[in-house]
Amino acid sequence: GLGDVDTRSAAADLSAPVLSFLAAIVVLRAARTVDDRRVAIGWLAVGAATLVYSVGDGLFAWLSRIAGEAPFPSLADVAYVTYYAIIAAALLLFAVGRAGRREGLRLAIDSAIVLIGGGILVWHTLFRPALETLGSDPLTGALTLGYPIGDLVLLFGVATTAVRRPSRRCGTRTSGCRAPTRASSAPTIRPRTACTS
Repeated sequence: GLGDVDTRSAAADLSAPVLSFLAAIVVLRAARTVDDRRVAIGWLAVGAATLVYSVGDGLFAWLSRIAGEAPFPSLADVAYVTYYAIIAAALLLFAVGRAGRREGLRLAIDSAIVLIGGGILVWHTLFRPALETLGSDPLTGALTLGYPIGDLVLLFGVATTAVRRPSRRCGTRTSGCRAPTRASSAPTIRPRTACTS
């Protein structure tokens, strides 16, 4: 292999902040190329969230590997919790669109189905075991319960974004928009276009 378990764990802890930081830079630079203001702000928020997450990873690595402290609860958790709030706002920015009442109702029902199904999964795999292991420290308890709740909030944001129908109007400079062709009603992938709402 590539060394013992501790060596691999240290390599993962120390490389995570660097990789997260590089991802944040890529997303922030890409956000500047999006024409739609709301979508660009959403991508800037994703970049900011990733940057905050890299700070959390850096604090976690420093506390666990250099300072030799137990990194839970710690300052790294402040960054991780902040990440949840920023990324959820970004996902909701992507999901906001100009929809009628019927489309809004469909979006709400679809999102609720995904959230309830995911909520059951999160309850059984994360939340219930966390409740069983709560100690007397309120901060540790809040964080132990807060992370599964944050996962549910993100699941809601992803579900809301995923079930929203893309707009048929397109701009330029970003890839991956579904656009109808004149010869057929079937959607196609056009490189270097951006969907707008």
